[in-house]
Amino acid sequence: MDQGPTLTERDRRALGPATLDLATAFLVCRPGLLDRVQPESRTRMLLARIDHFIDANLTDRTLSPSDVAAHHHLSVRTLHTLFRQRERTVSATIRHRRLEGARAALSNPRLRTLPIRAVAAQWGFTDATLFSRTFRVTQGTTPQGHRPGAALPADGRPSAS
Repeated sequence: MDQGPTLTERDRRALGPATLDLATAFLVCRPGLLDRVQPESRTRMLLARIDHFIDANLTDRTLSPSDVAAHHHLSVRTLHTLFRQRERTVSATIRHRRLEGARAALSNPRLRTLPIRAVAAQWGFTDATLFSRTFRVTQGTTPQGHRPGAALPADGRPSAS
């Protein structure tokens, strides 16, 4: 409130929807108010809850779109429809976030001695070979090549194989 007068028009445009969503999230906890919420705000709040659920359950090897839909009392079809406005499908989102977690773990020098298959399993990948192949395709290097201190070729760049 104190900084309101110093905000630029761009700041106000960016903060407006976020403030409205925050207020809406607070108010929908009150009985009978959910029906008054704009559909776009309801969708954003639902997607935020879905994102949080996915992030909190990435290490569950069985996490699937069916689990996500059931937890949020949605049909799988409705869940997929919600994700059409996004860059990735539900399954691709889960896979991408698992890969990001595994990439961060492999980048951590303190975890250097942890076997790659253990890192993969820790992030919900059940098949170490599939993990390595997917990691290489998405990251441009092998999981081993991504680790700190991995041997680099003469050109100084990690191998893509």
